[in-house]
Amino acid sequence: MNKHKNVDYVIDWETMDNKPSSVVLSFAITPFYEDELSSFDELESVSKYWKFDVDSQTKEGRTIGQDTLDWWLKQDKEVYESQMLPSDIDVHLSTFVQELKDFIEQTGGSSWSQLYCRGADFDYPILGSIIENYSDEDPKMFPVPFWNKNDLRSYIRGMFVDRKFTKVPLPNGTLTGFKHHDPIHDCVRAAMHIQYARKYALGELDIPDNPDPNSNK
Repeated sequence: MNKHKNVDYVIDWETMDNKPSSVVLSFAITPFYEDELSSFDELESVSKYWKFDVDSQTKEGRTIGQDTLDWWLKQDKEVYESQMLPSDIDVHLSTFVQELKDFIEQTGGSSWSQLYCRGADFDYPILGSIIENYSDEDPKMFPVPFWNKNDLRSYIRGMFVDRKFTKVPLPNGTLTGFKHHDPIHDCVRAAMHIQYARKYALGELDIPDNPDPNSNK
């Protein structure tokens, strides 16, 4: 990443509940530059992914919701197993927070960096709960100051000046290989939504007539 530019981030959780106290399965973060257009492969290559130890979380009082478990059982078998089964890369949440801090520093994050997720009532409260309970960091200031936390849906609606728009039509072929509920893929697509929405709003690109079918999944 170019540390002479302001880098921004998109985050995404996969969880076992919809509360801030949820047991978390995995987390991904993608750094990107708002004023550039990046390819799917470029953004995937600079993204970071964590998968978490579930047993330690349940012992430490984090929660599991039956509705969320039922939802997971309806998902594709490959996606379900990749998230729900233990693996040799599972880490404790305290390790995750330190590694996240290192990642932000390595990629040039600063007090000017913007953080995005899809909807402000899910990802941010979970992240804040984990930071508060597993580190000495201030959840209002880490990984970015609270005033730089953004809802992706609101950003897109603002760029299109249309409340119906919450996802962005991307050129056909830009999301080849995209897998829904793969946290890195969801982050990469979100970063591309931001980049292309800005270009469309500035009149630097035309909205495609035949967008990539993965744009709106």
